[in-house]
Amino acid sequence: MRANMESLANAGFPVAIDDFGTGYSNIVALTEIPFQIVKFDRSLLQAMQKDSRRRLGIGSMATMFRRLGVGLVAEGVETEEDLALIRGIGIDLIQGYYFSKPLPSQGFIDFLRAREG
Repeated sequence: MRANMESLANAGFPVAIDDFGTGYSNIVALTEIPFQIVKFDRSLLQAMQKDSRRRLGIGSMATMFRRLGVGLVAEGVETEEDLALIRGIGIDLIQGYYFSKPLPSQGFIDFLRAREG
């Protein structure tokens, strides 16, 4: 798997770690594979809302990834409160219903045009 991921990365395809914070996402595994993007799972956002210690720990992970030059995406951002928490730890890219639910291609084009002015 590592060789395949390295081949893809070397060919210019960005590799993303999806659902970070769940399953097999651990620091040892992350040191063994090339990746350019980490997508923080919604469960991390929910944990940050409940506990300041968790917020500190997750914020520290975000800082570590930024220092490694890794792009960060927060999944499951749906409210103004969610967005404020995510911005507070320095994550600029979001995925979730905050701006819009999933749209078909023409609906997405219409959505962008409506925001142009």
